[in-house]
Amino acid sequence: MILLATILGLTAASVLVMGGYLLGAKKALGERKHLRDQVMHQAKERQRLRELVSHGLQNDSDALDLRKDLINMTQALVSQSDAVNRMLEPLNKREAELESLLAVIEQALTPLKQREQLAYELSTLNADVSDRSHLVSLLDQIAEKGQFWAVSLHDDQGLLLAASRNTKNLNQLTAISAMVLLFTDRIGRSGAPMPLSMLIHDEANMATLSRIFHVGEQRLLLSAVATGSQLSATALDPALAKLGSVLSPIQLEVGESL
Repeated sequence: MILLATILGLTAASVLVMGGYLLGAKKALGERKHLRDQVMHQAKERQRLRELVSHGLQNDSDALDLRKDLINMTQALVSQSDAVNRMLEPLNKREAELESLLAVIEQALTPLKQREQLAYELSTLNADVSDRSHLVSLLDQIAEKGQFWAVSLHDDQGLLLAASRNTKNLNQLTAISAMVLLFTDRIGRSGAPMPLSMLIHDEANMATLSRIFHVGEQRLLLSAVATGSQLSATALDPALAKLGSVLSPIQLEVGESL
């Protein structure tokens, strides 16, 4: 009995010990699995971090390369721009010289343009050739289109026949007309070619142009006054044809007023 009890006691103790051992082994196995999972997770995290770091470094390297390329391209564009500017410098200089030359030409042509415009305006006068009273209207048109301060018509003695309505200083114009005709007659008596016009520029910067012309057998003098030196010796010529067509039916007498 005693031996059996002892054997049972030892068997129970062994079972308890084995049970405790198995329980501890199972628990240790679970903890080891947990630790192994943690280690694997950490390994994956480290691998992910390494990939992120490598990718970041790669991106930084790409950005650096791109920045270098952009700098090189910018430098190349700047160099090309400098080269183009150096090529354009002579052209710009020539363009400036050409513009300066064109300005000089334009300035030189301005009086010619003004004369051409005046000639055109005076060639478009409108008057009724059958009406003697239109002579003053015709002189008014000459004054308006030519921007003259005064327009007057004198006979071959220098006496006033008609004048535009804006004309002032008629005595001065009459004196100038008489002087022009006297000067012309003296030249004619010397056998020299007869003058057709005379331009007088006074100290007040006023220019008086006197143009001698004929209507039939009658010698007449057309005078115009303008500011400055815009008048040429032939400035009144375009108006003579229309003026002659108005005067042709009229038998002018010395001193007759129109």
